[in-house]
Amino acid sequence: MKQWYEIMKQRQIGQTKLKIDTLGLGCAPLGGNFVDLNYTQAADLVNAALDAGISYFDTAPWYGFGRSERVVEISFAIKTL
Repeated sequence: MKQWYEIMKQRQIGQTKLKIDTLGLGCAPLGGNFVDLNYTQAADLVNAALDAGISYFDTAPWYGFGRSERVVEISFAIKTL
């Protein structure tokens, strides 16, 4: 039996050949928006998403003044070591 992430749907982006998953992780809480997560909790959340097959991370510079982007960057870097 396939896991849910093995059959995750993707959508084409506009007229390009690029595709994106229909399910992603909203990263506002990683920057302290809505919830006050410490760096360890935020990194654990990103790693759990990566382990579950999530490849779309919605982040923006105004999520904690760049904190969410740093958490995602550091988590990706550690995951690829």
